[in-house]
Amino acid sequence: MAIQEDALMGPVEFTAEVRDEGGATLVVLAGEVDIASCGALREVLVLPEVLNAPIVRVDLTGVEFLGSPGIGLFVSACKRVRESGGAFSVVCGRDNCRRLLEVAGLIEYLQVRDPT
Repeated sequence: MAIQEDALMGPVEFTAEVRDEGGATLVVLAGEVDIASCGALREVLVLPEVLNAPIVRVDLTGVEFLGSPGIGLFVSACKRVRESGGAFSVVCGRDNCRRLLEVAGLIEYLQVRDPT
């Protein structure tokens, strides 16, 4: 009996929304942050409203999977925002995303915070 590959894998969904929230630029991500979605994520993280913001928060509470390419993009964005005098942080719950950032040694660097 053969199993079709698309029967095992559902469609990979990724969404990103950028909004102003009380003077901070909030980047809300949902779905899977993997190699397939990194191009779209990169485009979002280099938007002028993100790069030129005084405060940038990336919300990962809706992310189901976080791969190393996505983590690399967060580190790069964090560096660019901070070099221009801004503040950068990541919001995520006590889930796989947080554990992955802990293992990578990035909790302090990315200023990972719990959702409010």
